[in-house]
Amino acid sequence: MAPRKRSDIWNHFTELEDNKAKCGYCSNKYSVAGGSFGNLRRHLKTVHPAVIISKAVVTSDESHVDDPADDGPPVETLIVPGTSGVKPSQPTQKQSSIMHFMQNKKPMAVSRSKQIDEQVTKMIVKGYYAFSIVDDKEFRKFVKMLNPGYELPCRQTVSKNLVPRLYNSTLENLKKKVETARAVSLTTDGWTCINNRSYIAVTAHFIDGDGTLCSVCLGCEYFDQRHTSDNLAAFLKKIATEWKLNNKVVAIVTDNASNITKAVGQLHYRHIGCFAHSINLVVQHSLENISVIVSKVKKIVEFFKRSSNALVKLNSTQSQMGLPTLKLKQDCVTRWNSTFDMLKRIVSIKDAVISTLAVLQTEIAVLTPAEWDIVEKAIDVLQIFNEVTIEVSSEKTVSVSKVIVLVSSMFQTIETYVHDISLPYEVNQMAISLKNQLRKRFSDSEENEIMAQASILDPRFKKYGFMSDNKFKNAFSLLRSRLGNIRLPSNQIDNAEQTPSISTPSPSPPVSLLWKVYEEKVEQFKATQTSTASGIIELDRYMQEPLIDRHEDPLKWWHERKHIYPHLHTFVIKRLCVTATSVPCERIFSEAGQIITLKRNRLDTKKASQLIFLHNNL
Repeated sequence: MAPRKRSDIWNHFTELEDNKAKCGYCSNKYSVAGGSFGNLRRHLKTVHPAVIISKAVVTSDESHVDDPADDGPPVETLIVPGTSGVKPSQPTQKQSSIMHFMQNKKPMAVSRSKQIDEQVTKMIVKGYYAFSIVDDKEFRKFVKMLNPGYELPCRQTVSKNLVPRLYNSTLENLKKKVETARAVSLTTDGWTCINNRSYIAVTAHFIDGDGTLCSVCLGCEYFDQRHTSDNLAAFLKKIATEWKLNNKVVAIVTDNASNITKAVGQLHYRHIGCFAHSINLVVQHSLENISVIVSKVKKIVEFFKRSSNALVKLNSTQSQMGLPTLKLKQDCVTRWNSTFDMLKRIVSIKDAVISTLAVLQTEIAVLTPAEWDIVEKAIDVLQIFNEVTIEVSSEKTVSVSKVIVLVSSMFQTIETYVHDISLPYEVNQMAISLKNQLRKRFSDSEENEIMAQASILDPRFKKYGFMSDNKFKNAFSLLRSRLGNIRLPSNQIDNAEQTPSISTPSPSPPVSLLWKVYEEKVEQFKATQTSTASGIIELDRYMQEPLIDRHEDPLKWWHERKHIYPHLHTFVIKRLCVTATSVPCERIFSEAGQIITLKRNRLDTKKASQLIFLHNNL
């Protein structure tokens, strides 16, 4: 008998005896007497509206009744989850293929396709993926299953079109954002990638209209010139000009290298030495007093890093001792805090290390009890420096105002160790060296105008971070004089609190040409006097305010009071935007190392710069 078309309704219902059919989704039964399926279709439409009714399938008379044991390939119906509310029963009928649905999906709208293109590009940029991921067979299958109507771009399209397009749009948006800043601080540093190419990064930091500290990566660009002060100055000037920042930069934070310090001076910007870099120099110099013991610890750590058998034994020993399984940390010669972490970790699993080395009977020199004591005491002394480094390395919170307070804390803490007679000789000498190095590098921190004024204008600290009353008075006096140069924008004058006048002066008669120049000078002098007086009054009133808690946000405090202290707030914008360190640039280089890898060492410099820029700004 010739095959005939069977109704597609049987893809969703099971035919029962007595002219009834059972729904494959909710198991309700309906009559199909007389061969009418209208009630079945109405049921699907009203109760299971997400079900897609497939086209009729051709069947023979013999297979009119579905056979649960049928060996033919089962076909599935596409259902949007959660619309029926009931899990469908195991289908015993043939259902339409999901692939059939996918193949018949209409092409996606161009605007929607562009949106997904952009999101795929962002995924590649933020996740350090290679462009070739879009050509990966399994990834393409995965995307096709998620959205059959979307066509993934090829690798060349991502590299040559999508990344530049995203870069240009992001650059344009960020330039508009940075343009609204009234004052900006910059950080800059250099880096050499894995293929020996030199890059220079620049970041900008400013306080926006909502009182939020913002950070933007202005660029991480390939630099093929010698790192002379002239070349570095030209590079920084180019960046400042491109971002329209020439008249907004209040300070540039760098490491203490002479070439970059001189470059900043050539541009007539204020230079702030990286606080974290200075601490690194202080501690690195002082660690020389325990260098022999540190070298022994390094060899122990390197032994366990090289020998997989030794590492397995160490982990096993920790488990047997009921200790959490911790890995030894290896230090980096350029970062003192990595040495601190290495010492702290080996002390935390000291017993397991000693036991493992004894069992393995290696030639590695084990620390003596006296040396273990030196390491433990050294950790105690260095703890304050580690905490300070962490404290000032945040980009999200105000940091420059903390410098004077933290320097004071370091001096006072190290002084107690200098006079602690219970310390081992080597540790005591290290403490003395730390004190001397602190004095060498930070004795003038209270005389640094930006740091001192930032500390005074931070409602958490004010004058209480200063160790010297005289230096506070000098900083306070200079701040008062600076406030006389503040000129408020017209919109701020309108919003500022006004002191009601006692009498309204009568309007002045028209000024003759004879007295015009003189009158203009008088008016200018009066305006200066008024502005100076207002700024000083605000400063004195601010100093009478109680200190806020150390954990509160000083920027929020100022934002809520910007109409009470309009002159001071304008100055705060120029001081609290400065970062204490150039760590933001170091973070960029850390991210860049994930982008320019051994597998991607042929990435051209322009593309690399775009990827680094996008990764840090998206």
